[in-house]
Amino acid sequence: MMNSKTILSLVGQTIFSLVIVSLAVYIFGILAFGADIKSVTANFIEVLPFMIPFLLPILFAFHYVNYRLLVKKQAEKIYPYFLYTILIPTIVSGIMSVILMYILKHKFSLILILNHMATAGAIILFLAFYYYIKNNYSGKDRGLQKITTGTKTSPKEILLYIIGLSLLNCLGQSIMLFSFYLYDVTLVFVDSVILAIICWFFVQFFNRHLEKKLSSSVLIVITIIGIVICMQPIITALKYLQIYLMGYKGIPFTRFAIIDLIRFNLLQSIYLIFCVLFYQFLYFSKTRSAEQKAFKAAIGKQTEKYNSLRRQLSPHFLFNNINVLTALIEENPQKAVRFSESLGNIYRHFLRQEDEDVVSLQSALSFSKDYLELLKYRYEEAFQYVLPETVASNQYIIPLALQQVIENTIKHNEVSKEKPLQITIGIQDDYIIIQNTKQLKTAAEKIKGTGIENIRKRYAFLTEKEVIIEDEANSFTIKLPLLNMENA
Repeated sequence: MMNSKTILSLVGQTIFSLVIVSLAVYIFGILAFGADIKSVTANFIEVLPFMIPFLLPILFAFHYVNYRLLVKKQAEKIYPYFLYTILIPTIVSGIMSVILMYILKHKFSLILILNHMATAGAIILFLAFYYYIKNNYSGKDRGLQKITTGTKTSPKEILLYIIGLSLLNCLGQSIMLFSFYLYDVTLVFVDSVILAIICWFFVQFFNRHLEKKLSSSVLIVITIIGIVICMQPIITALKYLQIYLMGYKGIPFTRFAIIDLIRFNLLQSIYLIFCVLFYQFLYFSKTRSAEQKAFKAAIGKQTEKYNSLRRQLSPHFLFNNINVLTALIEENPQKAVRFSESLGNIYRHFLRQEDEDVVSLQSALSFSKDYLELLKYRYEEAFQYVLPETVASNQYIIPLALQQVIENTIKHNEVSKEKPLQITIGIQDDYIIIQNTKQLKTAAEKIKGTGIENIRKRYAFLTEKEVIIEDEANSFTIKLPLLNMENA
């Protein structure tokens, strides 16, 4: 369900788009209907009360579809995005044409309806290109280094794109100017090819120098403005080359000739804008595809590192507990048998947790209690522990972290009736705290800290919170971050 803020945002975007499109329609009217600007302005004002009701639902439909695709996370898929954002508003334009014909009591005309739908589709196509790039390319802060491998377009592809754009421009100009002479179409096609080639290199230049400095939206706008301005002398030169080839030499700079030249330049500028949008769409799509491949490769490497850390747990667990079992065999063989049986049950639980990325704190404490009871059976009164009475159901930790800390405590501290070892586990703020009395073994092996380092590295994959260690004279404390459903 949309809230009032979302609706206001969509209405605001619709009104802004309406202003831009209305201005474009006005300029198009000047291009299509000649030099009499006063007449074009008067006609524009006259049709404005009918044009606004026609365009508003179409533009709102586009922005609504764009919003829904973003919410459903389908805005990055090229085919569904362009299909829905163009098709639905175009259908709305056909419905609005029928409604306006009925209101104005205009004779029903299928050709006129199709003309309105084609016009609406062309307008929405411009918007779709712009918003697709805006939605899917975050600009200068991408979180990954710039990827260049795989983003280059082959000359064959470029040539096909240029020919396609040029043919579309020929068709569009022929329809607008009602000129279908082969000679004129050929000249327009040649001009379009030249402009498209130069535009391609301009786009690459702008992207290369501005991509890291600007967001995608600003980059597109700057590229359009910069290229349209830079290309004006080239468009003018091509126009006069056309005039020369058609046999008209020495045309004076009369008022009509200048306005005719302006019309031509504006018409070609619209073509350039479409070329820029298409090239930027192509560039950003290829860049995004390359970044996704690089991201997947990076994730694969990180996953392998993470799995490697998890694989270290099993031998570490067995090594520490086999040492305990060996010592117990020498002291009390009967206890050793029962210890080994309980150890087997706990190890099966260990293997189930080993494959998880996170486990609930309740499950981790339940497993740790079983393990602590096993140690209690081994050391009897020489070993004491305290567990929290209640825990929240939405708290998680990395699997086997508690068990690793307990193992290290037993490994590095003396446990005897003279010096009982006590482990206290509690919860404070967003941490689970494991504290033990510090009574290091006199002949202890050199502590490498591999168990704690393993915990640190595994936590680093899942949260920015750090494992906290407090080493005091009489106690040793480790604080493990608790994860909730969002940051787990």
